[in-house]
Amino acid sequence: MPFSGRIKKLHGIQGGNTILVYPFKQDIIIRMLHCKVVKPSGSYKEGEVIGWVGNTGLSRACHLHLDISRNKVNIWNINNFIDPEKFNWENNMKITKEQLTKLYQLIFCREPDEDAYNYIGHELEFVLDEFNKSLEHQRNSKVMKVIKENFK
Repeated sequence: MPFSGRIKKLHGIQGGNTILVYPFKQDIIIRMLHCKVVKPSGSYKEGEVIGWVGNTGLSRACHLHLDISRNKVNIWNINNFIDPEKFNWENNMKITKEQLTKLYQLIFCREPDEDAYNYIGHELEFVLDEFNKSLEHQRNSKVMKVIKENFK
């Protein structure tokens, strides 16, 4: 795995093993199904092999089902899943209060307001996208003001 954490090994309904991965300092669970050999439940280190894909269940070839969930696995709630192709496997960093304050000072030249603290704990990429929307809105508002003032 590209990060440290802990795993829980489960036996799948149709055979094979399921691995639940809980990366440290992240509110996500990575679920991998159809694993042939799996490390016992417990902690693992970054770069450590935790299992091998197998030909288990009702299949004809080795394959892996992988999903990423927020906080807990809920297969009935599509909004709880994170697209594995968009997941930042390298550094799914969650923003801290100190980082948020520094970003606000760099981008907006001011301290964060009370609403800004809602971004704490979100992924950095999400926060930067929100900041970009805010900056675009501010630019558009200024442009609209100039247009309204000059075209009365």
